[in-house]
Amino acid sequence: MSAISSQAMILTAPVKSPQSSSSPPPSSISPSELHGMTLSSVASLTLNPQPLLQFNLQVPSITSEKLHDLKIFAFHILPPNNNSVRLARIFSKGINSKPIKDPISGELIHTKPFMNLSEHEWDLFNFKDKINLPILKNSEKIIICEKFKVFKIYNHEIWVCSIKDIINNIDIDGEKTGGLLYFNRKFHKIGDSLKEPIDS
Repeated sequence: MSAISSQAMILTAPVKSPQSSSSPPPSSISPSELHGMTLSSVASLTLNPQPLLQFNLQVPSITSEKLHDLKIFAFHILPPNNNSVRLARIFSKGINSKPIKDPISGELIHTKPFMNLSEHEWDLFNFKDKINLPILKNSEKIIICEKFKVFKIYNHEIWVCSIKDIINNIDIDGEKTGGLLYFNRKFHKIGDSLKEPIDS
């Protein structure tokens, strides 16, 4: 599959349950509590009767646990620049590798990507006054989604989600860039368009 290019996006998981009235305020949430991962499997599934996306992730995963629990999450479309590459690498640690267990407790040791970011690189987006979503400020667009259906295949989950909102980054030029692409184990950007043959 390394011979095929794909879109690289970062998924971030929610941090606060709508049922929990005792949840801490956003200002007190530690970066160590935030989870997310880099994905190259996000694709459009349907437009009608509602827009649905699909993706897959490897389990066990603390991110998957948060998605199942709170059902709301965010996809980040990244501009094709060096900062996006750095972020994609940070959020890809632990993916496609065997889960690491604590030698004493036997519990899974989860990666904490937000611990590697400065406080100026992310913020919390409050969805309908119920759930806090960590969002990355370097994003061109952020797609807020809700769990629709999940299928378990071996050690992966195939997710189908519905689009609930789209956040446009007003600090980034609105020109379409094609986002950050992943090909042959490296990151790339869209190049020149190919000239199509003229029908005779």
